[in-house]
Amino acid sequence: MVFLKIMRQTTWILGCLDSELVCCRNSRLVAGRTREHCHTAPPVLSLSVPEVLVVDPGTNVEVECFIDGGDPRPELWWSHSPGPMLDNTRIEGGKLWITAITNEQSGFYNCSASNGVGNQARKSVEILVRALRNGRFWITPDPFHDDEKIHLEREVKVSCQVEAVPQEELTYRWLKNGRALKPSGRIIISRNDQEFPPGVSSLDIISMRFSDSATYTCVASLRSPAVGELSMDVNISTSIEPPVLEVLIPVVEALEGSSVELLCTVSGKPKPLVLWSRMEDKDREMGPGLGKTPEWETLDGTLRLDNVSRQLSGVYRCRTGRFNALNVPPREGSVQLNVLYPPVVEPEFADVRQRLGRGVTLSCRVVSGNPLRVTSAAWTLGGVALDGPGLEPPDRSELMLPRVTAATYGVYECRLSTAVGSGSCCFNLTGRAYAPEFYFDTPVPVRSRTANTYSFIMQWTQRLPSAVGNVLAYRLEVQEEDSPSGRRRPELIPVNRTVEIGSLLSYTVNRLVIPRSYWLELTPITSYGPGDMATRRIHYTQRYYMFIEASTPRRPGDRARLLSPLYNISTRVGFRARRPQPFCFSFYYHMYGKHVGSLNVLVRILGVRTVETPVWSLSGNQAEEWRLGSVTIKPSGPFQVVLEAVRGPGYLGDIGIDDVSISKGPCTKRPFSEKGQPPHLRNQPGEPPLDFLQGQSILLQVWRPELHTVLQVRPHQDLVQLQHDLPALKFNSSSYEDQYLPP
Repeated sequence: MVFLKIMRQTTWILGCLDSELVCCRNSRLVAGRTREHCHTAPPVLSLSVPEVLVVDPGTNVEVECFIDGGDPRPELWWSHSPGPMLDNTRIEGGKLWITAITNEQSGFYNCSASNGVGNQARKSVEILVRALRNGRFWITPDPFHDDEKIHLEREVKVSCQVEAVPQEELTYRWLKNGRALKPSGRIIISRNDQEFPPGVSSLDIISMRFSDSATYTCVASLRSPAVGELSMDVNISTSIEPPVLEVLIPVVEALEGSSVELLCTVSGKPKPLVLWSRMEDKDREMGPGLGKTPEWETLDGTLRLDNVSRQLSGVYRCRTGRFNALNVPPREGSVQLNVLYPPVVEPEFADVRQRLGRGVTLSCRVVSGNPLRVTSAAWTLGGVALDGPGLEPPDRSELMLPRVTAATYGVYECRLSTAVGSGSCCFNLTGRAYAPEFYFDTPVPVRSRTANTYSFIMQWTQRLPSAVGNVLAYRLEVQEEDSPSGRRRPELIPVNRTVEIGSLLSYTVNRLVIPRSYWLELTPITSYGPGDMATRRIHYTQRYYMFIEASTPRRPGDRARLLSPLYNISTRVGFRARRPQPFCFSFYYHMYGKHVGSLNVLVRILGVRTVETPVWSLSGNQAEEWRLGSVTIKPSGPFQVVLEAVRGPGYLGDIGIDDVSISKGPCTKRPFSEKGQPPHLRNQPGEPPLDFLQGQSILLQVWRPELHTVLQVRPHQDLVQLQHDLPALKFNSSSYEDQYLPP
């Protein structure tokens, strides 16, 4: 008792360490020792630097992350966003060192900690590396006059913008011809021009005079001398000219895979940048090296595309940018790019089947290409040129064979050519029959003959049986798996009737050894000769049976039901009414144990109202063996058969069923010696039964006094999941490696 008490307390303490709460308040006896306290807490972190740290490029940075709380002691790790840590970064515990930091290493450095209590803790520092880049300017003529030139006695504004890190430290100063420019009544210098985004400085000349013509310099700087100044020179005079953009070659053609240049010439003083974009879709790939940039800047107006593909065909727009030029409406132009590529044809390959004496037409057509116009078509048979037809219509070529002979069988190729290349269609014309298609839903396909051998009912359909002529026979080859010497002599299966689409053919393969696996190779034979072969694997193994579990949490009186599919039969009414047709419902049952309950069979008749009628019942212990149960039923209309198992007073009362089938005609008596035999030794040859445990859906219903559950089950559903969903109904099975379930 003491040992059990200690284990219970130990488990309680260990379990509370993984929770998010403080779960221990008093001292506890743990494995014979007294624990002074039991307290858990989530991690608490702090950093040695502020949340934003501004540093100069090339300096060494050190950040330490401290653990201020957490029980048990948390584990620390560092991360960087965006992107990974670079090679000049070193981490030791909570310390982070960056040697000679660069501008690319700006970002967030995150210190995270976790100890399994509560959420992870995180402290972040944003490290900003000072930088000045991308300086640009623009000139705005007098906005009060509709004129794009600079005139004396009118206003002119020069604006300057620089990308700075951090933006708060950015300062500007202006020079005129290399000397400091001081503001005056006509000269206004603004640090942040309200007409433009933040960080733009403007020089506004209210009434321009001849003496104002000069070179003005915008100088941007940061607080630290470690970052050099960035300056831009702007020439202001009345000789400034607005930009002029011209497209010299409006349509450009290029072969797929080559390089091409699109050109928009531009002039002006100052000369502006030229921005390129694709008019159809700005977010589409512009080409190798250009990525998905909506607009691409060029200095001379030339856009170069390497290794162009057909997807790059389209209209490209060029326009002048406002930066480093006059701030006037942009000038625009467009260039049409046509990427030339060989024709794409269909079909690339086609398997054509036709019997002797019949006609066939082979057609090859162009589905895409640039240009689309086909200049020539050439046909060959087995590499030998044919006198092929012309192009009618111009995007395709058709070869007509009015009567197929043995000499016309073979591989045909049609090559359609355009001005930039060609494409080929390939046709394999043959008289071979298509491969058969195996049927995998055969009821009770495995039949045991002796204790050591079994037979297999092989069923199949023929794909397009009339395509190349009637199937005369099938050749069957049986190969034992993993046994090179286990190939049997081929068997010939004659066909004594015309095979139609959907006709189900059957053949019984005998003398198969338990429990070996085999490969079956089935080949159709026509007047042309052997056709395509189909293969399948069969494997013998034990089969499935179903039983109810009487153990906890099942209670006395719990019920489990199996419902068959609905069998639609009709009985005539009135003067010509006939007696209901009899059916035999048979099954094997296993009822062993002192607490066995009842097994019932009911017939559910579906009409104006549903009626269930008991037709068979058995209760109590029936010995440790499988026994046959059967009953003749005479339903008066559409019906279902219900198998119902009722749990007895205790847990020693499992009830199992196997080999459930419905057959036409009344039941016949079977020898008593079948009792106790394994189900797989009891199958008898003859007409396949209407089996409802294979190949169809099964509706299972489980009753408890306070619960009613209905579940639809497919025959290939995972049995483990089904057992989880219906605890009262269990399966006993071994793996079956073919695509069907054995009975």
